[in-house]
Amino acid sequence: MNDPNRFNLKEHKTESHQFDKMIREKIKDNKNIRKHLKEMRTLTNCIADGLIVLDRYNRFYILNQAGKDFFYDPDSIKYAGDGLKTSKYYNLSGRQLKLSELAGTRAIQGEIIKNEVIKVVRPDKTAYYSMNVNPILDKDNRILFAIFCVRDISEDICNCEKIAVQQENLLRTETEKTKVLESSIKLKDDFLYLITHEFRTPISVIDSALQAIEIICKDELTDRISKYLRTIRQNTFRQLRLVNNLLDNIRIGTGNSKFFFTEFDIECVTQEIVHSVEIYSHEKGTILELDSRLINKLVILDEEKYERILLNLLSNAIKFTPKGKRITVCLEEKKDQCERTVCISVKDEGIGIPKDKQWLIFERFGQVDGILSRKNEGTGLGLHLVKLIVNSLNGELALDSEEGKGSTFSVSLPVDRDAEKIRKVSDFPEQYDNNRIEQSVSIEFSEIYYD
Repeated sequence: MNDPNRFNLKEHKTESHQFDKMIREKIKDNKNIRKHLKEMRTLTNCIADGLIVLDRYNRFYILNQAGKDFFYDPDSIKYAGDGLKTSKYYNLSGRQLKLSELAGTRAIQGEIIKNEVIKVVRPDKTAYYSMNVNPILDKDNRILFAIFCVRDISEDICNCEKIAVQQENLLRTETEKTKVLESSIKLKDDFLYLITHEFRTPISVIDSALQAIEIICKDELTDRISKYLRTIRQNTFRQLRLVNNLLDNIRIGTGNSKFFFTEFDIECVTQEIVHSVEIYSHEKGTILELDSRLINKLVILDEEKYERILLNLLSNAIKFTPKGKRITVCLEEKKDQCERTVCISVKDEGIGIPKDKQWLIFERFGQVDGILSRKNEGTGLGLHLVKLIVNSLNGELALDSEEGKGSTFSVSLPVDRDAEKIRKVSDFPEQYDNNRIEQSVSIEFSEIYYD
């Protein structure tokens, strides 16, 4: 009869064998775990960037060698926040960060951080780090870990600071050079302005003497003397034209030109200018006509500057238009919601300008080589002056030209201005008298030669 309390040796041996087997398997598993952990540490230590893994309690779970370099004394730190005891953290604005603002604290709360740069001030050094942080969640969206990728960018920041210093020094040097250049340009303009004024004085004396001779001695002048006087007057006007263009280029270029806005009939003024120019067009053998399509003829503009623009364009057209060809001055009005503009175009059937040379004629002293002759070459100041005046009046200047077929110069000018900017004719200087157009035409067309 079997006793239930009797020790069963066979069963004991079986249980002991199973326990030993379980122990051996556990030891083997632990060895594998230690082996894997060693391999993982080896792999993570080979990563150049710092790898820091924190658990939900802000404790270190993984910290590779580069990650240890982020902290001053990593072996004495158990929680990521302990780094505040030995180091100070700043943002790029220079403000010191609190514990709640550190990336570790924010990541444990579930925040994803990308390319955040901080400055770390430690007892042994100051460094800059770029941080990327991603939280790891469980299936219930609870924080398990926060993975940090930390990169030391101190060298990059240092290089950027060096580059910034170099750029600042370069900018300072360029600024000093610019000031010296501007001073030289101003000195040159002042000198040219002074000399040009000095040229104008004897020209004015010669002109006054010619007028006195023509009035006082008109009955004593022979045809031969009159011819010489006309030559003197023409060349006096040529010199005066050059002086005026130089002065206006300097005034407008330096912002010292004055504008006098008045309300006037632009069609009437244009007709008067065209009529005054017809004698020169007739002498050249060209046909000059005006085509006005204006409805509202009253404009608010600087009348004298408008005359300079139109006379210069007409002078240019007559110079380069052969005998028997046509020159047309056209007036048109354009109006949009913002402002009203008047477009003045001068179209000729002259020699035209090559496409690759058209930009040159608006430059100061710009001339197109190969198409000019002694009879119609100039200083290259006129069209540049037109460009300056148009820009000063907030207008637009355009050129449409084809070599051998002619050119069309178009100027669009805004003609609506505030009432306070309008000045009465009585406020104008004495130079704005009723004879100014005739005198302006004589001066402007003094360089035109006839066959």
